[in-house]
Amino acid sequence: MTRARTMPLFQNANQNLLLQRPIRRADAGWERHDDGSVTLTIAASGISRIFGARSHRLDDVGGRVWELSDGSRSVHEIGKTLFGEFGHRVEPAQDHAASVVLRLRQLHALDFMT
Repeated sequence: MTRARTMPLFQNANQNLLLQRPIRRADAGWERHDDGSVTLTIAASGISRIFGARSHRLDDVGGRVWELSDGSRSVHEIGKTLFGEFGHRVEPAQDHAASVVLRLRQLHALDFMT
């Protein structure tokens, strides 16, 4: 029996993403909406300053990952919380949490605690 993965859990050979503790960047503004979604406003940096700040809307699950990314929880713990709140909708929950965290990191909205 093979287990499908939606994304790799390892950033590199020495570091497991599930053990990382994501933290929101201080320069990323956000607003939570009544439906649980979140709108992020990410400050532009580098050459992208020409275009100014960027906005991104996260659904309720992505918004919850964002809220939980305060540096106190690992991606694994965030996944467990997601499963407790959203159930089978987010299975496999750790993979779901990891994919949202990776996307937010690509957007320069999150960092990892060191």
